[in-house]
Amino acid sequence: MKRSSHFVIRYGLLLTMLILFGGILIILDRFEIRQRTAVDLIVRDGHCTAYIARTEGNSIVPGDTLHLHKGNTEQPFVVEQIAHEPSYVVADLHPAGESAAAAQFLGPDSKTTVYLYTHSVKLRDLVFKKL
Repeated sequence: MKRSSHFVIRYGLLLTMLILFGGILIILDRFEIRQRTAVDLIVRDGHCTAYIARTEGNSIVPGDTLHLHKGNTEQPFVVEQIAHEPSYVVADLHPAGESAAAAQFLGPDSKTTVYLYTHSVKLRDLVFKKL
């Protein structure tokens, strides 16, 4: 009896810590975080112009569909043409789908900030980059 109690005390904590560490590694490997960038959207006469900050790997071409997010709502827009500035990619957009849904998405203001999800990053990459 004394021998088994000594074994649990001696190796139980180590075994518990190893199981917890393994669980943390599995969680870090499985989960991803979506990265987003802010997009300034200016509306004039039913025509939308988006100012998207230039980032590495962010390539947008005419004909692409951008799914812009504002709160919990998402609205697709189709890129008509693109102009490149030193800090921004300026894209002329028109709504894909219902124009009533797009009008509700944009709201009454002529300028609004929406978000564009650009890519996903593994949680393990974020954690081990900090170490």
